[in-house]
Amino acid sequence: MTRSNDGNGSPPAPPKADWRGANLQNVNFAGVSLEGADMRASDLSGANFTSASLRYVDLRGAKLVGTTFQNASLYGAKLQGAEAYHADFRGCDMRHANLGGAYLEGAMLPPPTVSPGDLAESAALNHASEPGQKQKPQAEHSPGDLAEGKGVAARNEQGQGQKTHQRNGHRQGIS
Repeated sequence: MTRSNDGNGSPPAPPKADWRGANLQNVNFAGVSLEGADMRASDLSGANFTSASLRYVDLRGAKLVGTTFQNASLYGAKLQGAEAYHADFRGCDMRHANLGGAYLEGAMLPPPTVSPGDLAESAALNHASEPGQKQKPQAEHSPGDLAEGKGVAARNEQGQGQKTHQRNGHRQGIS
């Protein structure tokens, strides 16, 4: 019987991948499990993470230009300061992911499943689009507007889209 570090006889956890600062441009990671991998400041431009498991992956400061994450799990991922211009996040599980300070211009994002206040204040969401929507010029929102839910699409309990606006300190739903 192989002994583990925890003393309960269970196998030791596999080591986490450490690719900090690596050049991984155009690498195909489709369907691969990279849970907890450290990819801080890596260049993953053009990489393919379709259906990959990236739970708790650390992508802070990574370059993700044109990277595909379709149907991947980014649950709990750290994406602060990532350059994700034109990245494709459609179908991703992005619950508990931190996008603070991420640059998402032209990125394709999944429909929101969180309240507008849950979005990180400093996420640059101007010109990002949901699947099937044509991009059109729109007024940019300040980071404070995102935190307050001004003009940010949200889902209500019935799953219908609505926009929220701040007026006199109270949010009002507009169908």
